[in-house]
Amino acid sequence: MTCLSAHLTRRTWLGAALAGSLGCPARTGWATPSLARSLTLGTQPLGVPCGAIGALMGRDRVLHHALASSQWSVTSRPFSKGSDMLPLFPLRQLTAGFLGDMPTLVTASLGETVIVEASSAHYTLLRGLHLAGMGETHITLVPLAIDQMVNALDRGDIDAFAGWEPASSLALMRHRANRVIFRGSTTDYLVLSHSFAQDHPEVCRILIAGFVRAIQWMRRSRLNLDKAVRWANEDATSFSGRSLELPLRQLVAIVQRDLLEVPSAPLVSWQDVLPPLQQEFEFLAGLGKLPSQARWAHVEQAFGYDGLPTVLTQAQRYQTDTFNYRE
Repeated sequence: MTCLSAHLTRRTWLGAALAGSLGCPARTGWATPSLARSLTLGTQPLGVPCGAIGALMGRDRVLHHALASSQWSVTSRPFSKGSDMLPLFPLRQLTAGFLGDMPTLVTASLGETVIVEASSAHYTLLRGLHLAGMGETHITLVPLAIDQMVNALDRGDIDAFAGWEPASSLALMRHRANRVIFRGSTTDYLVLSHSFAQDHPEVCRILIAGFVRAIQWMRRSRLNLDKAVRWANEDATSFSGRSLELPLRQLVAIVQRDLLEVPSAPLVSWQDVLPPLQQEFEFLAGLGKLPSQARWAHVEQAFGYDGLPTVLTQAQRYQTDTFNYRE
């Protein structure tokens, strides 16, 4: 078996892609039986920094009350990876979710989602193989959840894995003999169902404000950042039965490096994002990894969504500097 390891650096920016998933049981942040309408946010508690943002949005009382005033409630639904969310967008069973580059390209290129702005390990693996003059036929692929990969490597069940943080750092911490032989950088996107964004634009802006608040709050102090990471660890444990395992200081460092130190986050210019994303689109299309009906024009249209700029320019209205998180 040929060994290949990929290290994925995930930068979470705010983007809205409008889309729909199957998967894990929902976790409801608040009991609101009187509200007839509920939106569902897909989160990834096993990933960092994405898990920290999801943990804060799930505990955001300001978000809850703003939605309640419009007769809406929000439910967080955890997933082990972004691709598990894709089938739910067209079925209208998912309103929004955090997706990496490859799942975002798939759903946006079909016209199902819009991109708010700010992984994929699979894309990084394909790119690493390509640069080595190899393809998927040269290796044996073993599908594993991200929280299973490090232990499988320890047992010798696999020779290498392609995954995102904190799995990469944990593998390096476990054994000095472990090495990263290919690194890639991808972006996480907050995506929204296209149809939902068209039908309920104000509700989407309220949800986006919760995303912005989460980043702003973590930037306010190290104490806030530590708390967000602890909550993310609690959510990961609740979801998978295991904690994220890395020491708190290392998890905090990952969030700091991959999210909070990105100067423009959450707003990223589409002129900066689209050229590399188009290269990914063309690369994946050439390998037959995208649906035959995928169109790059749909991706460009998804980036034209104006929800995030509207929220940022009306900060007082959307309370992006007002914080109230439940323990």
